[in-house]
Amino acid sequence: MPDLSAIPIPRGVPRGHRLLRRRQPVPLTTALTIALGVIWIIDGLLQLQPSQFSSRFALGIEMNAMAQPSAIAHLELAFGRLTATAVAPWTVLIAAVQLSLGAAMLTRRARRFALLASIPWALAVWALGEGFGNIATGFAMLPTGAPGAALAYALLATLLILDHRSRSDARSRRDFSCAWSALWLLAAGLQLSSRVPLSLRLRANFNESAGGEPALVSGLDHRLAEITGAHAVVATALLAFVELLLACAPWMPQRGLKLWFATLGVLVIFWVAGENLGGILTWSASDIGITPLLALIALGAYDTRIQSRPHSGIGRVHSLDSASTRWRAQTPTASVDS
Repeated sequence: MPDLSAIPIPRGVPRGHRLLRRRQPVPLTTALTIALGVIWIIDGLLQLQPSQFSSRFALGIEMNAMAQPSAIAHLELAFGRLTATAVAPWTVLIAAVQLSLGAAMLTRRARRFALLASIPWALAVWALGEGFGNIATGFAMLPTGAPGAALAYALLATLLILDHRSRSDARSRRDFSCAWSALWLLAAGLQLSSRVPLSLRLRANFNESAGGEPALVSGLDHRLAEITGAHAVVATALLAFVELLLACAPWMPQRGLKLWFATLGVLVIFWVAGENLGGILTWSASDIGITPLLALIALGAYDTRIQSRPHSGIGRVHSLDSASTRWRAQTPTASVDS
């Protein structure tokens, strides 16, 4: 739908009609970019926590080498040793880049450049800081953060750039839908094709999430580890079914805000019970987790675009376009009469 704010308004149009340009909704692409920028800023602020200036920063990177193939393990250990030699400079550098990316996404002129720059940065974080989402370990599960939040940052930025270039709602929604389905099909594949015993993987994921958490949260994690470990086949089948259902959601006939809110409910459960709010309660988290990024991708995948409407008190005859047309039509007549 055309943007009424770009239409010139003649002086004779009443003030109520002028307010139409203020009533136009923010384009979804712009809203998602701003939301992504806010998340980058939050991540940058999390990077400035006192724990990130200690040896825990390098240790967290080196822990990604556990159960990895030798090539990835050597890469993680090498980068961990590198950051251990100068923890504070590395921490400040990472925080500065993330804060800069987030701030640039909030400004109109630098928005596209920030999206482009965020893609290689996010992929570097995914490889060096997250160990490629631990996909190769066999323990990765989307409910506990796989395939990595940084990968979702890069994916969302790519989708937003494609949306800027295409300027087609249908094509943009298709791109978001394909990306959304691919993520959840990957999640289901990780859930069903692991070489690690189901019980061991479920217990390991939830018990690892409990590390450093408050007593209430860690108690919930240990309890989930016991329940899912005791009923590993049922738990795995249920998670895989939910993930496959979410993969099909954008292609359902009835899609929109209602379906998005239903999906959001599932994501909240994963974020709280699986990711522990991204681990922010441990005061050592470097991001808020993958789930908020999935919620943003879902907004683009589902048919959530709300068409702008005229003001309730202005009918079609009194619309801005009609007023502008009448004004132009009457102008020659007025000049002749004068």
